[in-house]
Amino acid sequence: PRYLVKNSKKVPLEGNTGDAHSGETFSHYLIHEAGLDFIRKNKNRPFFAYLPWTPPHGHWHMPDSDPAWIKYQDKDWDAANQRGEHDAQMYAAMIEMADRQLGEIMDLLKELNLDEKTIVFLCGDNGGQDYFKNEKHPYGFFAPNLDPQTGQRFRGGKRLFYEGGLRIPFMVRWPGKIKGGQISDHLGYFPDIMPTLADIADLPHPASTDGISILPTLLGKDESSKEQSTHDFLYWEDNNSTAVRMQNWKAIKPPKSTDFELYDLSSDIEEKANLAGKYPDILAKMISFASEAHSPPRYGEVIDSTLGFKGHKAD
Repeated sequence: PRYLVKNSKKVPLEGNTGDAHSGETFSHYLIHEAGLDFIRKNKNRPFFAYLPWTPPHGHWHMPDSDPAWIKYQDKDWDAANQRGEHDAQMYAAMIEMADRQLGEIMDLLKELNLDEKTIVFLCGDNGGQDYFKNEKHPYGFFAPNLDPQTGQRFRGGKRLFYEGGLRIPFMVRWPGKIKGGQISDHLGYFPDIMPTLADIADLPHPASTDGISILPTLLGKDESSKEQSTHDFLYWEDNNSTAVRMQNWKAIKPPKSTDFELYDLSSDIEEKANLAGKYPDILAKMISFASEAHSPPRYGEVIDSTLGFKGHKAD
């Protein structure tokens, strides 16, 4: 990109024209270094570092000198191409780069003697896409939503509310507090993170949040003084679709549809058998949850139009 935005101010990136595949400054290196600098500057007090990395995303590209790209650039893979001859290799390199940089963050915490004091959450932001698919790889070259052991596949992907779009990797590490190697089946989602952090800091959280603290689940029964609360339902909505999750029941109104579908995820994780006609009472209850959770969009106003940088010419 031609610039980044830091604290509402435009930061031009030297040698960049806006072409996604060329330029002199790799924006992600700057973002990663800013994260490391923030941790160093706040090492002597409690801090919250939110590091929303962009890779792999959009037009996949990184400097030719990056060790991850050097490792993957010559891989002879049978993968379909989207924008270039080595898109799958570049995507893999970006994953490796992110893994390397996560290691740098963990190393820094150890170097600063913060490793034992810091809770780390690591997660994706949406389900996988079937990138680089062809006849040999119908679910995509990396097959992100396919279980290679069972052959089961989550339906859909990013921008859809089927399980392939909603399920993400989610890991938490807190030495001395969370027992390692555990797998939890607690049903939660992103709004739960803020109340969890508030509980850890012994602070109140707004009653208006849809989230609940998952700290009892993280600490386990032996360490937690509280029982784990559960959601009556989970709700998702965008301009095109709506979905409700109630325990193992899932109701979804997919894009371009006026009717809800109903699935029992305990026996149909691939969401193949629409049970809307078989269980109308359950579907009606879930539709009522959707109506309860929905609120009309609230439109804001632009306070300072000069901050709307996108689309402006370089100056």
